[in-house]
Amino acid sequence: MQLTDMANTTSGIVDPTLIQDTIAWLDSRRDGQGGFLRSPEALDSFGKAPANVTDAYILWALTSVNTSDQLNLTMEINALA
Repeated sequence: MQLTDMANTTSGIVDPTLIQDTIAWLDSRRDGQGGFLRSPEALDSFGKAPANVTDAYILWALTSVNTSDQLNLTMEINALA
């Protein structure tokens, strides 16, 4: 969302490829059960949001920038609901 906000408010500062690459990376982190994979490299859980909150935020970001021909997020939306 930050990248698309910057792209919408400034001219030429954000390469559209960067946005598409970020969407593709988030897509690659889908867990196949309606959520998203977490990094196992986290040092601890202090200050970390619960998985459902993190999933909701990622889904919000993807649905904010996603066009219907990019990703089918039905499973994630249903899991969150």
